[in-house]
Amino acid sequence: NEVIGCTTFAVFVIALWASAFARISISCLLLQIAQDRVWRFVLRSTVAIQGASLAASDICQLVQCRPIRALWAPVPDKHCVPTEQILIVAWVFS
Repeated sequence: NEVIGCTTFAVFVIALWASAFARISISCLLLQIAQDRVWRFVLRSTVAIQGASLAASDICQLVQCRPIRALWAPVPDKHCVPTEQILIVAWVFS
């Protein structure tokens, strides 16, 4: 069903954002407590890496298939990234 597929795709995109912002939020909370320079550097790096990872994974999801609708509905003449490459990207970001 096309509606279920579209909704599932939207949920996956939102879940990525929610997960990344939870980690960023915890890092920002710990930044307020941390006093050691090394610890603060690690936390700032974590925030930067999470932000970059979120942007990269969002881009990967959006360019996975052309047109995007091909991710949840049968579309003639679709162009999708091979499944093996998608699994590699998913493994890197997990």
